Amino acid sequence: MKQIVVSDRPYHLSWDLTTACHLHCNLCYNTEKKSHPTETRDLIETILDNVVELKPLHLGIGGGDSLLSPYISWILQQLAERMGDEMPIITIDTMMVNQGEDVVQQVWRLNKDLGDNRIQFYLSIHGSPEVHDKIVGYKGHFKKQIEGIKLLKRYGINFSLGIVPTKENFNQLDTVLILALYWGAGLLNISRFVPIGKGAKAYEQNLSSEQYKWLLDWIVTRNTQLSCQLP
Repeated sequence: MKQIVVSDRPYHLSWDLTTACHLHCNLCYNTEKKSHPTETRDLIETILDNVVELKPLHLGIGGGDSLLSPYISWILQQLAERMGDEMPIITIDTMMVNQGEDVVQQVWRLNKDLGDNRIQFYLSIHGSPEVHDKIVGYKGHFKKQIEGIKLLKRYGINFSLGIVPTKENFNQLDTVLILALYWGAGLLNISRFVPIGKGAKAYEQNLSSEQYKWLLDWIVTRNTQLSCQLP
């Protein structure tokens, strides 16, 4: 019998740097009137010390929008310097990467020094341009997401795409899958809508039990057709 080896390092940690965000997604888990406090340097350093000590295999850095944190560049540099080869695979969750070329350039340099694509990005696209812009409450944002993808492609940085299926974009799954394949996304992540925060006001957008069953069948069918795995 093959022995199963379990790492003593945590598989995944999530670190939300800020609640600040330029979008107004109707499915957001943050409350609409929630303030956007600036993180203190002491708090950031404490969390950073814990990450370095725990040595997770994967670290998700998000928000809000992680690129709106004034500490994102410093955190990435510190992780690289303090952890070296034990630095986790890092996924930076952002909806405005097209405005963060300075961070993209830093990621490119760090990945080059590390010898692999250890640091990656995660972007959400919730359907066609019109549907996506309506969901995120930002006219023209779909175009900005494509600009962000082109920026990452130019620097050779890996990225994943995500979608949250709701009744509003349920018929857009294949549209987003085709976009992920066309742009070479390493992963298409399908997240369940959680009706809390602002999302609580859009509870009626939650999929029905029949739609969830259809969604699971769609995932299995597309996995078989593409010989890959959609989470």
